[in-house]
Amino acid sequence: MRRLARAVARGVRGRVGVVGAVAGTALGVVVVAGIAWAPSAVPGSLAAGPAVTAAPVTYEDYDDARETPFTFVTSPSEDVELRRAGTVTSVDCAAGGTLTSGDVPVTVDAAPVVALHTEYPVWRDLAPGDSGPDVAAVQAELVRLGYDAGTSAVVDVTTSAAVHEFLTDRGAPASDAALTRDTVVWLPEPSLVVTRCALEVADVVEAGDTLLTTGGVLVALEPAVLVDGLAPGARTARFDDVAAPVDEDGRVTDAAFLAAVSSSPEYAFAANQQDTVPELAFTTALTTPLRAAAVPAGALFGIDGSSACLASDGVPRRVTIVSSSLGSTFVTFDDGAAPTSVDLQVPADRTAAGATCT
Repeated sequence: MRRLARAVARGVRGRVGVVGAVAGTALGVVVVAGIAWAPSAVPGSLAAGPAVTAAPVTYEDYDDARETPFTFVTSPSEDVELRRAGTVTSVDCAAGGTLTSGDVPVTVDAAPVVALHTEYPVWRDLAPGDSGPDVAAVQAELVRLGYDAGTSAVVDVTTSAAVHEFLTDRGAPASDAALTRDTVVWLPEPSLVVTRCALEVADVVEAGDTLLTTGGVLVALEPAVLVDGLAPGARTARFDDVAAPVDEDGRVTDAAFLAAVSSSPEYAFAANQQDTVPELAFTTALTTPLRAAAVPAGALFGIDGSSACLASDGVPRRVTIVSSSLGSTFVTFDDGAAPTSVDLQVPADRTAAGATCT
């Protein structure tokens, strides 16, 4: 009996296992079918958002700073010549210094030789009664230096007295002539910068020998290249701590700025380069920065050179493009209040170059 009961129990368990397996398989088929036919759900974070139709506008002070190369403009080099022969007994000359009309740069045989600027060169000894443009030029210079020489263009008593006073004030000897040409060295300008001193004490000189050389002085900086796309407005150049205005032609002529540049080692190095046009780069920027708006480039339409249009809240506005950088375009608004946002959806009929803002 016990053996029969165990056999029946094994048979029952076998049938239950088969039924369970069949049922599990059927359930799996139903679940898979349910998954296949159920609609897929999209996470809310991946759902499409509303269309972006405007972008915020940011503002900043824009100075359009540029590294600009400049070439050097120097004064012409000229020799100042003696007209007296003899032995040099003293020299008052220094490279980098100035020689001014009325100075005594040298004595020859202990007699002063006076620098004198005239618009018409002193080409002869001037005696009482002489007349001409050279006499008028001497009179004009003596008057400028504070002497009453007259304006008659004739060496009269007034002129002779003025010449005598001018020379004796400087220790020069008087002569029967009103003015001997070897008493002076002629200057083409009232004041010149000395670049080289040619004489030393005890040198024996002849008429026509060079006393000193002038010129070669930095008188201007001019742009080495034409820089396109500069923002409109006055500009300032900077070198170390010195600033100077840039004129309408892009040149810098400020004396203090040029003095700082010409005394720098950078200038000396550039000026001594062979077979190249010497130049230096300086930072130039707008003297008064613009309050510029940064807008997406795609918001602009009707672009014509630096002029363009954009819209804000559907209202078209004319702007001036001042710069572009990293996908943003910097603009200034030609009129009206500056907006806080710009439209991104530009009508197709407005995208062509030359389209208007109306």
